[in-house]
Amino acid sequence: MKKTLFTLLLSMTISLALVSVSHSGHGYHTTQLTDNDYLDFWPQINDNGYVVWMGDEKYNASWEIFLYDGTSTAQLTDNAYWDGLPQINDNGYVVWYGYDGSDYEIFLYDGTSTTQITDNAYDDEDPQINNNGYVVWYGYDGSDYEIFLYDGTSTTQLTDNAYEDKDPQINNNGYVVWYGYDGSDYEIFLYDGTSTAQLTDNAYDDWGPQINDNGYVVWQGSDGSDTEILLSNGTTTIQITDNAYGDNSPQINDNGYVVWYGGYIYNISDDEIFLSSAPDVSGVIYLKGFPVAGRKGILKQRDEPKQTTITDDDGYYEFPSIVSGKKFKVIIKGPKVPE
Repeated sequence: MKKTLFTLLLSMTISLALVSVSHSGHGYHTTQLTDNDYLDFWPQINDNGYVVWMGDEKYNASWEIFLYDGTSTAQLTDNAYWDGLPQINDNGYVVWYGYDGSDYEIFLYDGTSTTQITDNAYDDEDPQINNNGYVVWYGYDGSDYEIFLYDGTSTTQLTDNAYEDKDPQINNNGYVVWYGYDGSDYEIFLYDGTSTAQLTDNAYDDWGPQINDNGYVVWQGSDGSDTEILLSNGTTTIQITDNAYGDNSPQINDNGYVVWYGGYIYNISDDEIFLSSAPDVSGVIYLKGFPVAGRKGILKQRDEPKQTTITDDDGYYEFPSIVSGKKFKVIIKGPKVPE
């Protein structure tokens, strides 16, 4: 894939006029980063306080990319085409996709210059970037959308099939997750840097995956009547919700906490926000290669109340909380061992 490197002059449109309003009630200080007559949209922020967004400077759909570095604002793009949906990593690298006059391509700003990562006759869209500068996106190959990964040097096409693959996400270890059609419905796929595993295989749609740095993947999936939230921890898949309502758009942090919104499905009046934390102790137990289901599990800690649970159909058990600083014991009351 041909790569075109060009340097944008950051001297163009350096905006220093910032309007600040201090809110003393809670100790927060608010800075207005833009003050113009144009549209500013889609802000993203990294852990160092750098902010990137897209703005329409001319009201003619010529959206451009802007970056605030804590002191001043630089305009990263200045052309007659659409540039949008930027993402930023903790090193200040910015990625976005923009029109080049014939189709959409992927661009990467590394703090000094901008590299056009893709240059082809098809659309490339919705890039994501990790803190190592790896970029992932989905792009058209002439017949359907596939998943691509750029590692700072070269681009690898992760999928090559006759179906749609979309909305990839990447963690800081280079693991990539996405959803793709398998011929009958949408499923979840995970690339671990070496090979790709299909995390779901059912008769319903699964989509909207997110991944944390431990490789845990969360997504929403249909159960035939509504959408539920599911989590793969690398060993087993856990269905976090099981209700009669729609649960959507999950996000997960590196501690395994999952947040989503849910509640609305036709006859329900509104949506609410839900938070689920990972259990302190969990596991899966097998006997001669088969899951031990429906068996009582006990967790003991000295001078603490005994906790009990029941293994599910996959042999999975969990205890939601445990007291720090004390040893613990888990006992699974298994069945009679077969001959």
